[in-house]
Amino acid sequence: MQFWGIYTWSEKMDENETVTVRGLPLLGYLGTIVCAAALTIAFYYEIPAFAIAIIGNYVYDGLPVPWILDAMTNGLNITAQILLIMRFWEQWILWSIVNVLQITMYAGVGGFGVNINIILMWAFFLVNSLSGLYTWFQLWRTQVPSNEIDASGHLMKEEDELPQKPQPGEKSGLIIGKFYPFHVGHKFLINNALTHVDKLVVILCYKLGENPEGKVRLQAMKETFANEPKVTLLFKFDIYNTDDSKLWAELSRSWLGYIPDYVFTAEEYGDPWASYLGSKHIRVARNPVISGTDVRDNVYGKWDYLPIASKLYFKKRIVVIGPESTGKTTLVKDLAEYFKCPFVNEYGRTYTDMKIEEYKMKKNSSEEDEHSTQLFISVDWEAADFIRIAEEQENLIEKAIKSTDAKFVIADTDSFATQVWFERYLFEETLGKSSIVEESSVVPTDRAMLTDLYILCNPDVPFVQDNTRDGEAIRKVMYETFLQKLERERRNY
Repeated sequence: MQFWGIYTWSEKMDENETVTVRGLPLLGYLGTIVCAAALTIAFYYEIPAFAIAIIGNYVYDGLPVPWILDAMTNGLNITAQILLIMRFWEQWILWSIVNVLQITMYAGVGGFGVNINIILMWAFFLVNSLSGLYTWFQLWRTQVPSNEIDASGHLMKEEDELPQKPQPGEKSGLIIGKFYPFHVGHKFLINNALTHVDKLVVILCYKLGENPEGKVRLQAMKETFANEPKVTLLFKFDIYNTDDSKLWAELSRSWLGYIPDYVFTAEEYGDPWASYLGSKHIRVARNPVISGTDVRDNVYGKWDYLPIASKLYFKKRIVVIGPESTGKTTLVKDLAEYFKCPFVNEYGRTYTDMKIEEYKMKKNSSEEDEHSTQLFISVDWEAADFIRIAEEQENLIEKAIKSTDAKFVIADTDSFATQVWFERYLFEETLGKSSIVEESSVVPTDRAMLTDLYILCNPDVPFVQDNTRDGEAIRKVMYETFLQKLERERRNY
C-alpha cells in the first residue's frame, strides 16, 4: 500500500508539487463504514487463525473485548490507509478512533491488564491524529471556495446552467484553460477558434491562491469578448488531475451537456483529450509564442502581451499624501513625467476653491476683506463635503486607470487622505470625542485599499500660504497623524 500511495500522490501533484486535500462525498461515508466493518469481521476470524498458525497461540484468546478491539483497530487502520492514499481528510477521524480504542484496550478494559507506557504512546498518537484532523480539514476548507461547500463540509455539485446546445447544422467548439493570466496568446486562440465554429464555449478553470484570482481573469475575458455573441464563458473550480485526459473529457461532456465538434488548444494534450471526448482537435500555433508562466514571472516586462482588460489588474496605483505645502503636487507631476504615466490632481483643492467662492459671494465680500489665512476655516464644512471629495477623487483615479495603457497612475491624495483631513476638521464635533476612528469612519475609504503605494511627504520644505491652508504650525502634527494612521491600517508606504 505504501508504494501505491507514493505512486498515486506523485501522479496527483500540481505545478507547485503539492497534493490537493479531498473530502468524501456522502456515499463515500457509507462506503468507508462498509469497508471498515467488512475488514473488522474478516480480521476477527483471520488474525487468531494466522497467529496460531505462526506462533501457536493468540494473545487475546479467551478475552472477547480485546479480541474485538484488535479486529476493529486493524480494520480501521487499513481503511484509514486507503483514505490517506486517496487524500481524504476524513482518514484522520479513523486514526483518532484507532488511538482511542488502543488506549481503551491497554487501560484494562476486558481484563487484558494495564500498561502505562503503551497508553502514553497511544495518547501521543491521539494528539498527532487530532492535529492532523484539524490541519487537513482546514486545508480542505481553504482549497475549496466556501460557496461550493455544503453545511457538512462537502463539495457541492456545480450549479452553473448548461450552455445552450448548438442548433442542427451549427458547428460547436470548446476551449479549456486556466488563462493565468489571460494574455494575447489566449485571445489569438479564441479568435482563431471563432473562424471555425458558430458557437464556442470557453471554460476557465481556477484554484484558490492564484494571483490574479479566477474571477479577475474571468472579468478580463468577459470585457474582451463582450461584443462576441458566439462566445460563452464558463467558470469551474479545479480540483482535478491536469494530466488525466479521460477525466477531462468526462468533465467536458458533463459541463456542456453535449459533445462539441471541435476542441482547440496550442498544446499536445489536445489529441488524447479530443479522442476521449469524441471531438476533432484543431491545434493552433501559438501567436505570439508566450505562456502564462512567462507573463507571471515578468508581468511588466511582458506588458505588451496583455490585453487591455488584463492590464487593469496589474496597473499600479501610487498616491502622494502629506501635510499642506510639502510639494505633493510638484512631486506627482514629476513622477508622472518620469514614468510617462497619467496623474490625478487633488479634487479637494478644486472643491475648496469652489466653497470659498460661494462663501465670498454669500458674504458679499472680496478676498481682501477676509484674513487670508482664515478663508478656509471660515467656510462651513460638513461631513457630506468630505464624502463628496473622497468619492470624486476615487472616481478620477479609477477613470485615469481605465483610460491609460501605462503601468502606473500617480494621484495627489485619495479617500484615505481625505478621511485624515476630515478627522482634523470635523471628527470630534461630528462623531463625539470618545469615538474610535477605525470604527466610525464617515468618509468611505474602502476603494483606497486598492492603492499599491503611498508616498508621505515630510514638512521639510518652506511653507507657502495660498489663502486656503491651515497654517505652518500644524504641518508636523499632521505628518505624525498620517504616519500613525498608515501604520495602524498597515498600508504600504
